[in-house]
Amino acid sequence: MAPMTVLLSLFAAVLQFPGAAVEMPGSGASHLRPAAAVAESPPSSMSPLTVLSSGPGGLRFVVRVGGVAYEDHGGGGVVAVVEGFGLSMEAGDIYRPVYRVFVPVPPGVEEPELEYRVLSRSGVSPAGEAALVPHLEGSGLETVEVEPGVAEYRELEVVELEGVTWLCGERVAVVSFYPFTGHGYGGGYVEAVEVGLGWPVVGGGVRGGGLGGLLGRVVPEGSYRWPRAFPGELGESEFWGRPWARLSVGESGVYAVSGSDLEAAGCGEVTGSSSSSLRMFSGPGVQYGDEPGEIHDLVELDIEVDDGGDGRFDAEDRVLFYGRGLWRWELEGGFLERLSHRYATHNVYWLTWGGEDGRRMSEVGSAPDGSPEWGNTLTHHAWMEEE
Repeated sequence: MAPMTVLLSLFAAVLQFPGAAVEMPGSGASHLRPAAAVAESPPSSMSPLTVLSSGPGGLRFVVRVGGVAYEDHGGGGVVAVVEGFGLSMEAGDIYRPVYRVFVPVPPGVEEPELEYRVLSRSGVSPAGEAALVPHLEGSGLETVEVEPGVAEYRELEVVELEGVTWLCGERVAVVSFYPFTGHGYGGGYVEAVEVGLGWPVVGGGVRGGGLGGLLGRVVPEGSYRWPRAFPGELGESEFWGRPWARLSVGESGVYAVSGSDLEAAGCGEVTGSSSSSLRMFSGPGVQYGDEPGEIHDLVELDIEVDDGGDGRFDAEDRVLFYGRGLWRWELEGGFLERLSHRYATHNVYWLTWGGEDGRRMSEVGSAPDGSPEWGNTLTHHAWMEEE
């Protein structure tokens, strides 16, 4: 059978944003280098965001631009770089600095009310023209950058509500601040903006409340949160309060994992449990799309438990299942489609035990029934890539 990795892991959400790509500070934009003559404002080491008020009915904050540098793009034109901001890049448009704020929202709120007012502006502008984001043409290793012949400027508000999405098990509103909204950098930029995000007052929230990890790093300090306050959604998660083993597979095929394999990975409590309680789950095994609200639900799989007939899962017993790789053929609407994944090489399966009974593979009779023979040929599809 194909090799398989058994790991212990925490379940993590994958967050994706709509629209243009964002390059965060420090990500290594090697194509930018200092210009010979640029306009520059003094840098600042302070955080761009200051919270004014936070409560069960909303959040109000100020975002300030602490420092701007105009850097030579190399191929002509300059790029505005703002300390503490990312870069929003959409083909044909200018490179736009952007600061994104993730605001926790209560259950039932799909579109918070957004308001903002500009506090100050700067008339500082660069000596050169703003560079345009190139188009990408081709695919795979043959992808090349092509300079746009005509500018395709985006029409943006200074502050935009990108939507509401999931982040680390909680719902957050994504708010973007764009200091530059014109068709270039010539008109200066917004130095400071006050933003208010509101909704009907909802009880059950807490201020801050033991934030840690990724969520603690990205939401404004002192924000109200509604952790685990979604009984119709997160409250029914299969993960809560149960032991789990994370199994990753690289290729499609039949896999077997034994009790001793799980013990060696740190899941010692699985041996001795009821065989009928073994359950396995997995998602669709495809890459996330561009929609921030896209959810890949878990689906329980049919598995086979080889326990020797005693009803108890021991070290020498096995769980058999069919695992699908992320790079595979799949029948869609009567046609074969080749699936691939840009960010991962292994599909993930989750095994749990000790709860309700799980699903099992059905048995099919294999006695000869007079069906025609297979013949001498069999169709097989192969995928080949050339570099």
